[in-house]
Amino acid sequence: MIESEVKTLINEKNEIQRVQCVRFDSWEDLEFFKPVPNHEAFLRLCSMYKNLIVPKFPLAFSRMVLMRMPEGLRPPLNTLTYGRVTRRELQAAYALERGLKIRADGKPEFASYKIADFYEKLKADLSADVVCGLIPKTRILPVGNNSGFLSEGASAHSLRVNASFFVMDCFDLASPYDVIGTPLGLNIKNGEILSPPLFGRESLLVRDDRSVSIETPRIHDLKVLINGVLLRHGRNAVFAERPEAKELRLDGFTGIAIVGTRVVAVKEKGTMSVPASGFAILVKPEVLSVRPGDRVAYQGLKSVTFGIQVGNSLVKNGLKTTGFVSTFYNIKNPFETPYPPSLYPLDFNNARAARIALGADKAGNPLLLWAEGASKVKNNPGEDSTGASLKEFADICKRQGMYNGINLDGGGSAQILLHGQRALKISDRHPNNSEMERAVPLGLMIK
Repeated sequence: MIESEVKTLINEKNEIQRVQCVRFDSWEDLEFFKPVPNHEAFLRLCSMYKNLIVPKFPLAFSRMVLMRMPEGLRPPLNTLTYGRVTRRELQAAYALERGLKIRADGKPEFASYKIADFYEKLKADLSADVVCGLIPKTRILPVGNNSGFLSEGASAHSLRVNASFFVMDCFDLASPYDVIGTPLGLNIKNGEILSPPLFGRESLLVRDDRSVSIETPRIHDLKVLINGVLLRHGRNAVFAERPEAKELRLDGFTGIAIVGTRVVAVKEKGTMSVPASGFAILVKPEVLSVRPGDRVAYQGLKSVTFGIQVGNSLVKNGLKTTGFVSTFYNIKNPFETPYPPSLYPLDFNNARAARIALGADKAGNPLLLWAEGASKVKNNPGEDSTGASLKEFADICKRQGMYNGINLDGGGSAQILLHGQRALKISDRHPNNSEMERAVPLGLMIK
């Protein structure tokens, strides 16, 4: 059974904070799912860059080409600059970086006929768009074909909610192996690790004894299985992730870039960049034969029946979190190794947004909270919800009975759908202030 209640709270500044509180029976019912990929997701992303993101901070952005790869279209050039790579979005981005320049007026210039022909095919398919900031440099942003809308087909499920952080900002594309739309962080269901932990961020873990806790698992503590070979950090391999390492010198080792459960690149000479949306492994060539596209599995955390890593924690063992425990990249520090999400609001006490939290009460029963955010186009104080800072949201979660809880992906992604309907409004908006659902690559659902 699922119970939902919407509460209108009035804070100490006499501002409105609307909150939806959802309770359901069992963690076993909660599953990860991937929305149906949708080309409209790419067009919506381009619209967000054009209408919301770049106009607000034009001095922070270059001349950008957002591009996706349609089915059947081949990249115009092959390059081994970054090793052997199979993802077509990355191959195409490498080629465009070498042969495409965007002028100040937004018009393209091409180094060859092949590049021009490829770009025109992308444009004809509505799979490329130009968004210009004020930095006079061309940047290619590859976008994956894996995002869709939670609301599509939602009536067939009792509950749908957005889940993990994912690569969305151009600043998150910090290595040649990163693609917009890549979900980040640990996901576990019934002891199977669906996605590895990253960046030392906090995770919500539910174990087979029904205990619920906030912990910080690391990729270094897991075993990685590729082509029948079990790799362990410090024994027969070296694991590296950001922000501890930006690149690795190979020096007789094979470099393996991993994102999620796939090898995305293999390199034998020079240096290898560590994926911002994954991690890298150094291994002797005689230990493992590996190719891009090979599947990766993980061993460890077998007792965990459900786990998700997003962060920051909000409530831990009944105590409200009072500051950042999980680490986040600060875009204002140019000397720090970048890793997603770069534009996370770093003011724990005051930065407000729509928020989603997943946790449990003291008895271990699941609890889901959505704090409605302010419209990003027009907000009417006293009538519309203001959103919540993480400090405020921790207090809200505690008051609603959460004993252990973690912050999920908020902002424009934040939404809960019960039988296909939203009880609150999402904060991303079209120019006319109507709701604009943000596409996501991963969600949580109850059938």
